[in-house]
Amino acid sequence: MITAKKINQALDLKAEHCMYDKNGTWYHHLKAFPGILFDRNGYLVFRNEADYLAHNKLRHTQDLHVTGGISSASGFIPFSNDENNKISIL
Repeated sequence: MITAKKINQALDLKAEHCMYDKNGTWYHHLKAFPGILFDRNGYLVFRNEADYLAHNKLRHTQDLHVTGGISSASGFIPFSNDENNKISIL
């Protein structure tokens, strides 16, 4: 089973907190930074809480909703072929 923690470790991204949603539209809130939101195609990095709270695609309600998914957000980083290979063995 793919989890944010496993992806973070496999790619050595060093996030303090990370979340995964295959569609990239719904998450629990990040609580430590740097933080990363993952979907099945890539990720969105937040170096600090201010950037996280100010991002225009994120709707901070009881849960975190991402309008259009994280892949449509500025700053989205698609997985490279090498990263996809590392993730595929998880």
